[in-house]
Amino acid sequence: MPDSGRIPLNEGSPRHGCFYTILFIDRQKVGLQPVQPNINQAAEALPSHHLTPVAGGKQDETIASLTGLRIYAALAVFFSHMYHFHYFGLPPVGVLLVSSLGHLGVSLFYVLSGFVLCLRYHQGFQDKADIRAFYIARFARVYPVFLLTALLALPIEWFSAFRSQLPMTLGTQATLTHCLLPQTCGRLNDVGWSVGIEASFYVLFPALLLLVSNSKRLIAGVLLLGLSLWGLQLLGVDSFYGSARFFLNRVPEFLMGILAGGLYVRQVQPPLLKKMMGNGKALTVMTVSLACALFLMPLLTKALGVENYYYLLLMIPSTGLIYLLASAERQKNTLPWLTSGLVVLGGEISYSFYLVHNLLLRYIRHGFGVMAHLKTEQMPVWIQIAMAGATLLLSLLISYFLYQQVETVWRKKIRAWLG
Repeated sequence: MPDSGRIPLNEGSPRHGCFYTILFIDRQKVGLQPVQPNINQAAEALPSHHLTPVAGGKQDETIASLTGLRIYAALAVFFSHMYHFHYFGLPPVGVLLVSSLGHLGVSLFYVLSGFVLCLRYHQGFQDKADIRAFYIARFARVYPVFLLTALLALPIEWFSAFRSQLPMTLGTQATLTHCLLPQTCGRLNDVGWSVGIEASFYVLFPALLLLVSNSKRLIAGVLLLGLSLWGLQLLGVDSFYGSARFFLNRVPEFLMGILAGGLYVRQVQPPLLKKMMGNGKALTVMTVSLACALFLMPLLTKALGVENYYYLLLMIPSTGLIYLLASAERQKNTLPWLTSGLVVLGGEISYSFYLVHNLLLRYIRHGFGVMAHLKTEQMPVWIQIAMAGATLLLSLLISYFLYQQVETVWRKKIRAWLG
């Protein structure tokens, strides 16, 4: 059968059991066989093409709700960019909410990334070979489409004011270090800045995973999270290194996802919440409430005067939503608008969609603005709506093609070459 993108839990997952196989334990002593990690992508930054695994579940079990959630997060980023490319006039409140949708989507991706990786690797890595296999799997997952879309953005960059920085930009993009420098972060396919941050998370993940190996370390992880949040407040946002595009400032979201994943595999649920999650109507109300909290969070950050730290507040309802949906599905309670076949497929192609939609918007913008001397905001509203719909449809079609012909194919090739 052709690869459906659904990876069984026991393919690339440590075997079931307690948290005793953390970093560098001698597999001969504990009687375990080597594992070959094969994991999902999450993102901020980043959508995965695989169904999200259930920790401790059966071979064919998945958390389809979280896979479906990815396409909604990607669409939030899409509509945010539609506004930034001057589609549709909005009142001030609408401008604040719609322009902030991208922040919402990226925060969801980062928290989800930590959560999913914790589920798949919560028993830890046995030795350096397993860590190497993890890095290869992550590289094979994110790099092909990222590199392709970056190269497709070269013509725009060549004719921009940043042409002189192209050698440095290409070098840092090729090594996924572009978001360590303000000069190269956001260049070429500018949404790729979040992929650079995600790559930094992968480097840190084996160490951060130790925080969920036992209850004491889990408490230490919570304390570390609090300390990192306090440190961000002291750092300020007067420079690039204090902004939301520098990877250290986004670690709390990833760490929050890991800690939530640690609670999930321990099945930590208050009895009342567990009862509510088993009820379809209650699940719908809680899901919609958390989604509304995410959507309205920009108003709260503005009221509190902490707009520059929006991501620190967004990660709270993001974590709650992810934990809720995963725990409810464990009780066989799902929402059809998250788990239908079409929505799950959208989640599977959402990484390509995330990277390709903005590139398409840029080419449309340059085509009309530079070549035809037309501005999107000056067009009739019905034409703007038609263009938005056509852009969305074309982005989805291209994303499906990239998922089938680039993500899947090159992931296997890279893992074969490096594995």
